[in-house]
Amino acid sequence: MENKQQALKQQTRKFAVCILHLFQSLPKSKEGRVLGRQLLRAGTAVAANFRVVWQARSPAELIARVDVVAEKINEVILCANLIADGGIVPPQRLSDLQKESDELLAILAAPQLTTKFQLPTGLASNQPILKLPDEPMDGRIEVAMARSADFPELSAPHL
Repeated sequence: MENKQQALKQQTRKFAVCILHLFQSLPKSKEGRVLGRQLLRAGTAVAANFRVVWQARSPAELIARVDVVAEKINEVILCANLIADGGIVPPQRLSDLQKESDELLAILAAPQLTTKFQLPTGLASNQPILKLPDEPMDGRIEVAMARSADFPELSAPHL
């Protein structure tokens, strides 16, 4: 479990670094600066908020923390869409960011991320309360995306 947590922390950190590099490469126009800063804030918040998911003290807190991470990923997607639609950068430059965003959202939405919380005798437990999938999510991403196609009003916007 600890290795999976570390792998996901690293993945969200790499996501934030990717966004940092994109931010640095944006043109210095007014639109580029405004949208770039918003993208940078949301992208780095994904990694920061994901790190504290593992410190949840209850199922409700866990769900709230995971929801914050998903909201920030969706904010990244929106900012990237606006950057592409506004002609600030070509959409194909953002394809890797879109893939990574989709993968992170699929991981957060996966049924394997079920809570298994047992109330400890103390105030907080050191036991993990997320059950992570045993194998890589690559094959499951298409399933999650196919399910979201059934409910387009609930799915994340695509670049």
